[in-house]
Amino acid sequence: MKHNPLRKVFSEARTAAPYLVRDRGPGIEPQYLPKRSSVLRSLNLKTSFLPNLFDKNGRLISAPIGMPPAETIALDAVVIKASRVAQAGAHVLIRDDPLSPIAVGERGDIVLANVPATFSTIEPAVFNNVADDADVTTTAILPIHRATLNWEAAQTVAVRFEVPHSSQKQYEEGLFADELLIALALGLGRAADRLLLAAISATTPPEFSLASAAAQGLKAAELRAIVGTGGHGSYFGADGLLVVNPFDVNGWKPSGIPAELSADTSETFVGAWDRAAIAISSDAQLLADRIGKNGALALTAWASMEVLLPDSAKFWKVNA
Repeated sequence: MKHNPLRKVFSEARTAAPYLVRDRGPGIEPQYLPKRSSVLRSLNLKTSFLPNLFDKNGRLISAPIGMPPAETIALDAVVIKASRVAQAGAHVLIRDDPLSPIAVGERGDIVLANVPATFSTIEPAVFNNVADDADVTTTAILPIHRATLNWEAAQTVAVRFEVPHSSQKQYEEGLFADELLIALALGLGRAADRLLLAAISATTPPEFSLASAAAQGLKAAELRAIVGTGGHGSYFGADGLLVVNPFDVNGWKPSGIPAELSADTSETFVGAWDRAAIAISSDAQLLADRIGKNGALALTAWASMEVLLPDSAKFWKVNA
């Protein structure tokens, strides 16, 4: 079984010294400088693994105490499985450090350059009829939409837990760290949902209509809905599947757009979700502190994310 890095972080935090020793020279007592009893480590989402507490359909299951399963799953896969916008079709991009070494000058000195990345959506070019000897009309809008990833403008998301020693003792060794690491991965998926849904809301999307979706050149099968806590326009069809349908036909609503629930918005959005993306830094940061003298631990985790929404015209709001 691949090692869960959070286990090592907790283990090091439990024994972290609350001071730094400063050597002041031969024959002189060293100076003890107080500091936090903490450990800071990076958690790479691409190369870190955790015990596979998911079944073959991606659903979270529990493991018997003391019997963690032998299978493992990459942490970035857990983040993507947890994201509702990813399940609707949005791209969740786990991005590495954008700094790349580049050789410059005659001696080939190495400098680190911030290499920009982009997320582009490409729509069909619209051809029009042209009469003989007539000029071709210039298309006003290019069929390519692009958003640039800029980590300097990325949003930081963070969470902090305080874990009493009594709670740690309730678990078999390592199982608590395994389950908490899963919670962090699931939380990153929800944070990605919250940021992307908030970005769509900030564009003040218009009310959804079939005419507007058709005007954007979308196929019906491309449309998916995310239903927030307001529940607008949503209901379960006769087949038991959640759908969104804002159209009332004489008091009867036919089957609608496939939908999923989300606790990370109050609104309902319909869109072609593959036209949106959110980038997540491949390295999350973990800070574990030993607090007090009774063995309690505090864990702070944070990561950077940036929404990439090059074409907001592919999204609508449902108010009904």
